[in-house]
Amino acid sequence: MKLFVNGCSYSYGGSIFPLYDEDHRLIDFNSKSQINRERLNSVWSHHLGKHLNAQSVTNLGLSSSSNDRIVRSTVEYITNTSNTDDLFVVIQWSNPDRFEFYDEINRGWIQ
Repeated sequence: MKLFVNGCSYSYGGSIFPLYDEDHRLIDFNSKSQINRERLNSVWSHHLGKHLNAQSVTNLGLSSSSNDRIVRSTVEYITNTSNTDDLFVVIQWSNPDRFEFYDEINRGWIQ
């Protein structure tokens, strides 16, 4: 079984870890920094994965996330994952007042 988690700062570990590394780069799932490795091995999704004997844990949680971002990034992840037969998904929903929109000028999503 593979565990996939998405959510806002609770899933990210926002009260424990910073959002940016020492070079002011966003620490997200793709970050190769030492801080990110420590973060991913400390947050609740890691402990749930150990408890469930998951083969892997993917945590796309990000501080200040809207439910829009959580749904969009979850659908993107599942769509781009080749084998979802044994994928277990846990979503930690955010505050409904948060939202995101696509910035045409910068060509990216903004919270």
